[in-house]
Amino acid sequence: MKIRIPIDLALSALMILQMTLPLTGPALHEYAGTVMFLTVVAHQILNARFYRSLARGKYTVQRVVRTAIDCLLNICMILLMVSGIMMSKYAFTFIGFDSGMMAARLVHLCASYWMFVLIGLHIGMHWGMVTGLLPIKKSPAALWAVRTAAAAVAVYGAVCLVKNNIAPYLFLQTQFAFIDYDMNKMLALAETIAKLVFFIFVSYYLLKLSTWCTRRNSYERKK
Repeated sequence: MKIRIPIDLALSALMILQMTLPLTGPALHEYAGTVMFLTVVAHQILNARFYRSLARGKYTVQRVVRTAIDCLLNICMILLMVSGIMMSKYAFTFIGFDSGMMAARLVHLCASYWMFVLIGLHIGMHWGMVTGLLPIKKSPAALWAVRTAAAAVAVYGAVCLVKNNIAPYLFLQTQFAFIDYDMNKMLALAETIAKLVFFIFVSYYLLKLSTWCTRRNSYERKK
């Protein structure tokens, strides 16, 4: 856990950085993407037991959703790395791809936004592990303060998602990212974090609702 948690935090930070192009610019975006890919590989190695357990145990609805999200994340990461290398103007120019740029750009945009969404959902479904490590659980007032703040940030994230209109990127409707490099960099970073928090918040509370419904149905059957 001492190794896994820093790597998971680094992966989340790199994802936020990658989705905030006004902050990084195209060159740093490529190099940070390469570091992110290597971090994902390290994450997979540390979580190898996930793959060993796929053929064991019962598949509940929650486990099916978790497994699907994890598998889709792997697909997105592979697509991102391949398409990123094809389009590279800085880190991988020595490879020298001369064709397929339009398709690579379309795939890269789609995979990047889906990965952003899926990482938020993935973190949300494991957020209980994070909250279990926080000392605020012993203070109801602090716990509710954090919940209220998280809800406020999630609402702001939802507003940003509507404003940025990410649907065309998710559904292969555009191959161009409209980036305002003159935008305030800290504001761009805050918006990206808020959008990620929105997906974490939704995923976490949907999981809690699903768990509650499952327990209630089990209790009703026992009665």
